[in-house]
Amino acid sequence: MSDNTRLITMFDLDREVEAFVKARVRDLCGKHRHDFHLSGSNHTNICKIDQPHIPHIRSTYHTVRYGELDHFCTGKQGATPEGELVIVVEKSSPGSPEYPAKAHGYWFIKEEVST
Repeated sequence: MSDNTRLITMFDLDREVEAFVKARVRDLCGKHRHDFHLSGSNHTNICKIDQPHIPHIRSTYHTVRYGELDHFCTGKQGATPEGELVIVVEKSSPGSPEYPAKAHGYWFIKEEVST
């Protein structure tokens, strides 16, 4: 265990460190950040797009209880011609027959830094 990890554990700073890191990543993404809020049926595992792609809605469907919901995909990270596609899913739930699946987060392109 590193000294930093030991100190974080000793002073119970896990939540504070996690919140700081999330806030710092948001700052670094800045204007290039794109939020997504998806609700319905998560089809990420059956999305036919093999290359990196952003979160997207595949189709919609209607329910009596929740109205219009989406068949969605949370995307696939990886290298693109513009740079590295990074997808951060901050909160997700798998859903059940009673409740729709949900995914909330953001994505951005990490551009290559030229030296």
